Amino acid sequence: MKKGAGQLVDGSVYLDANLDESLFLTPVDTTKRVSDYMIDLRSKEVRDVKILIPEKMEVSSLPAPYQIHTAWVDFCRTYSQAGNQIVMHKECVIHHRRVPRSEIPAWNKIISDWGAACNEQVVLKEK
Repeated sequence: MKKGAGQLVDGSVYLDANLDESLFLTPVDTTKRVSDYMIDLRSKEVRDVKILIPEKMEVSSLPAPYQIHTAWVDFCRTYSQAGNQIVMHKECVIHHRRVPRSEIPAWNKIISDWGAACNEQVVLKEK
């Protein structure tokens, strides 16, 4: 689990709702690889992270929705607000475990983009 999930800067609070890291979705080192890459398992992972908005704060901005669909994996991350609560919803569906060696750079880009999308911050400001 990550530490330091929030920062206060100039009266605004920047929150990182992505408090966990995926255990098997990491970039693949291609420097010495001679074979295809096998993702650990086919799976569907769904996570909801709920953030309560303090009474004297309001949402300044939420990250735009993110999704990508490939032969290997579907990723979807959304934020929603209802009352004084923000929900980050993440879905990761692994379809095919084998990534051909020639396509590992594309896989690494997908994983990098997914990580960046999940690490976008929620911004709260004082009312």
